[in-house]
Amino acid sequence: AFLQECEGKIIASAQNLKEGIQALAAKYPALERVFDSCTNFVYIKTAAAKEIYQKLLEKSIAVRCFGGYLRISTDSIENNRRLFTALNEILSEPTAQ
Repeated sequence: AFLQECEGKIIASAQNLKEGIQALAAKYPALERVFDSCTNFVYIKTAAAKEIYQKLLEKSIAVRCFGGYLRISTDSIENNRRLFTALNEILSEPTAQ
């Protein structure tokens, strides 16, 4: 029962992450492509990957950067919201466009 509860939370959080990132990608062209995933992370193509990665680190949010791509693992829904807020702030800066 405990494992099923944990699995449900991870699936819900991953779906929340994917939907939130897709909403940001629709708003900000700097997020060029959000790849479909059946895992607990979202993979994003963006020319601003290094800049976004660094600015997220400054906000104590760790993601993975692979050249022109970001890999963002799911977390709690609360921490996903914190990530969305940080990304919105970063992407709304003129240099991120």
